[in-house]
Order: sequence, then C-alpha cells, then structure tokens
Amino acid sequence: MCKWVWIGGLTMALASFASTADVLDFPEGSGTVGEQLTRPTTPTRGMSKASVRRQFGEPGRKVAAIGDPPISRWVYDDFVVVFEHQLVLHSVVPEAPAPIYHANELRPAH
Repeated sequence: MCKWVWIGGLTMALASFASTADVLDFPEGSGTVGEQLTRPTTPTRGMSKASVRRQFGEPGRKVAAIGDPPISRWVYDDFVVVFEHQLVLHSVVPEAPAPIYHANELRPAH
C-alpha cells in the first residue's frame, strides 16, 4: 500500500512539471504579433568571394583569415559575411533577430 502511495505522489509531482509553459512577454511598442521584420538581402551560403564582390560591391572592411580552415569576414554597412576559404559560410545582420515563424500563434502575456 505504501508503495502505491509513493508512486501516486511521484506521478502527481511529475505531472505538475509537465503542465508548466513559457510565456513570451513583448514590451510595449515592440511591434504587433505577426509583424514581419525586413532584413537586407545578404549573400547566400556557398557563394564565392568573387560573386559576393560582384553582387554587393567591395566591403567596408575585410578581417583577415584565422584558423584552420581559414575563416575570414567582410563587413558591409548592413551585414557581415563570414567565409571559409573562398566560400560564404554565413551572412549575419547585426542587431537583427532571426525571423519568427508561426508568429500568428503567439499570444500576448496578461
């Protein structure tokens, strides 16, 4: 009997953990739910340095390659391009969050 009471108590404790959820609380004036943020067009993964230069022009600053494989960066006004050898690895927009998918399903906190 004591064993069953202990198992029942453990089950109740675990059930209370499973019922918790996170709430996203957006500050006032931070935009409406579902609002799309505009991001600048950036180079795509796998583009060559020559293609990036042709399409986006010369960067404002070039950061020399370090490491093995060599990783270098080109800094433009609106974004940074990270290269591995001669190919784009990532394009980053500083201060810009990644797009929120399914934003229409978000609800404001009460």
